[in-house]
Amino acid sequence: MLLSKIEHDIYGDKQTVSLNNCIQKNLEFFTEQAKAKHLTIKIDSAEDFEIKSNPVLADILISNLFLNSIKHNLPGGQIIISINKNSLTFSNNGQTNPLNKEFIFNRFSKTNPSEDGTGLGLSIIKKIADINNWKVSYSYVNNLHSFNILF
Repeated sequence: MLLSKIEHDIYGDKQTVSLNNCIQKNLEFFTEQAKAKHLTIKIDSAEDFEIKSNPVLADILISNLFLNSIKHNLPGGQIIISINKNSLTFSNNGQTNPLNKEFIFNRFSKTNPSEDGTGLGLSIIKKIADINNWKVSYSYVNNLHSFNILF
């Protein structure tokens, strides 16, 4: 339903949104889930960064990045959030193989079909990036899965 609303421009109202504030708000919400898996969260940010986006979609984007990083992480793993002048990266431990770049942003795509979840989180991230003319990418380096949004 959310993807359909995004596609039909229900969230077309764009405002200036503080990326740092959005991350901090979500960090407070997801801290308990991270603690339950004994995850360490590190935020690298030189300064506050603002984006133009619908505030609801910005919040959904950050929330889905947090959810993905927690859900697919290893117990005792880490989440590294890097905010630069024009990009945001969420990196986390997880399975020891890279994900299939060809399919990870597709709707209902799952690395393990028997796992919980709808397989929509990354496709929502991609759709939010697309309607804002941002670029989303995935990489696997030094045993870290990284999702980067270039604004």
